[in-house]
Amino acid sequence: MSDTIAFNSASYNIGFRNIFTYLLKFNKNSMKNILFLFRVLLYQRKAAKIRKQNKKEGIIVPPFIMISITRQCNLNCKGCYQKAQHRTPQKEMSTEKIISVLKEAENLGSSLAGILGGEPFMRKDYFEITASLPNMIFATFTNGMLIDDEMIKKLKKHKNIFPLISNEGYECETDGRRGPGVYKHFRELAEKFRKNHIMFGVSFTATSENFDIVNDEKFIKDLVKSGSTLFFYMDYRPVDGKSSHLELSKEQLQVLIDYTDTFRLKYDAIYLAPVAEKRYGGCFGAGKGLIHVNFDGDVEPCPFAPISDMNLYDVSLKEALNSEVFRIIKENHDKLEHTHHGGCTLWEHREWLQTIKKEEVLEDAG
Repeated sequence: MSDTIAFNSASYNIGFRNIFTYLLKFNKNSMKNILFLFRVLLYQRKAAKIRKQNKKEGIIVPPFIMISITRQCNLNCKGCYQKAQHRTPQKEMSTEKIISVLKEAENLGSSLAGILGGEPFMRKDYFEITASLPNMIFATFTNGMLIDDEMIKKLKKHKNIFPLISNEGYECETDGRRGPGVYKHFRELAEKFRKNHIMFGVSFTATSENFDIVNDEKFIKDLVKSGSTLFFYMDYRPVDGKSSHLELSKEQLQVLIDYTDTFRLKYDAIYLAPVAEKRYGGCFGAGKGLIHVNFDGDVEPCPFAPISDMNLYDVSLKEALNSEVFRIIKENHDKLEHTHHGGCTLWEHREWLQTIKKEEVLEDAG
């Protein structure tokens, strides 16, 4: 595989070390968290070696596996991506199946899991799943509304769960999209996390309307003071086909890209955003840096590229990593990047993605 389409593992490893160093500093008053972080570091190094060995054998294993464990949610947010897909109702993967998939991912060298929904905490078996893989980090994207005092006690024990609480800005913006009381609960939750030494982050959906707020210095510093150690910025995607006015401008996208270098210096916190994918060698979907497993077992290039020719009820994860869809995307990486105007590469080429079928080869990405 040429360097032009290979995941920039060097940048990834440097980024992870920076995250680890910051978290170690942030948790200097919690010995349990420090010990946990050192265990995480050792595991990450082991996983990197496994991925390196698999690469020699011709198997590209992404460090990051994203998995939507449920389509159920306790909220009805405006512009919800999961609901906008209108997928044919399918049975969700069982507890045993999810654990099996994640253990195979772990054995192959994937070391981080991004947990999506719906709302992940709608599944009553979630803590059973995370307890089965104590070395894997579970970055859990959640609206936070189901996290009560009893669940906080569990999160103190399950340190490999890293909640990323959804937020849209202040009360007007957050409640306006997600419903009454969501912002108030978020602020109360952040304070409880801080007092209980639970590491957590904030996940923003940045739109043209809330961009200035979620990038406001006072707003971010206040959240850092409240205990947030990580900020994840997802630029808005008009999946409903009606809200393109909420998409970020090229100038706004560039601000998020530039944050890759400046955010930590300015706010003393970790910054992550898919829009900065070029810093890691371009689009890292389709198994280069990540894959997505949907709630029904379909293996997809990423959450925003819902096409699949492999299902984990039919094949192993190892086989799925060599899917025809993944192969076509990787082989056309240069063409896709050449016609890339900013934001997510695969989202920009979503019409082309819909034309991909098994054994089809792209003639012209433009």
